[in-house]
Amino acid sequence: MLHHQLRWIPAHIREVSFCEEGGRELRLFLPSFTRFMGLSSTGVFIDVKTPSGFVCHYPIISVNEAQHEVVIQISSSDDSEGTKSMFKIFEPDELIEITSPFNEEVRSDDIDFYVKLARTGVTIAIPEGMSISDTLREHNIKVNTSCEYGVCGTCYTTVLSGEILHQDTYLMEDEKQAQDCMMICVSRGKPGTTIELDI
Repeated sequence: MLHHQLRWIPAHIREVSFCEEGGRELRLFLPSFTRFMGLSSTGVFIDVKTPSGFVCHYPIISVNEAQHEVVIQISSSDDSEGTKSMFKIFEPDELIEITSPFNEEVRSDDIDFYVKLARTGVTIAIPEGMSISDTLREHNIKVNTSCEYGVCGTCYTTVLSGEILHQDTYLMEDEKQAQDCMMICVSRGKPGTTIELDI
């Protein structure tokens, strides 16, 4: 995964603690917590960017929905420049940037539906629990989003074919029934099917 392919979101370091094995745990507060709701911490990772611009890949080890917190683990065995930078810089009260959560690997049984991009003919698998917009960013395809709650209409996209499961509050009911447009930040295709977008 390339670090520039997902939208960066702010995180506030509430606590830095030392692990028995010599690494560190960072307890992070996330003002934007939507993508972490209901998240299992098993096998889920985020990218973390240091103030100096290094990007590293770390596992989430716990999620506290009530407090909008996640805890990530930084292993002392990782001697990359980014990790060295984190050990020196990251302290409580620092504001950092992280990506949305993603799986270390996308297996075939993780795939929910497919999106075909009409302008290039490329078909992309959309995993369960991941939005169309974030998946497109993973493939280095630029998309415009803003609220990412299906409210603002920034990510309005024309749909050429396929069955849409609308989850936004922006479109009127008659627009949803027409099945010819969608908000790609929250809405999805019917599981196991392919929807074709005018992208």
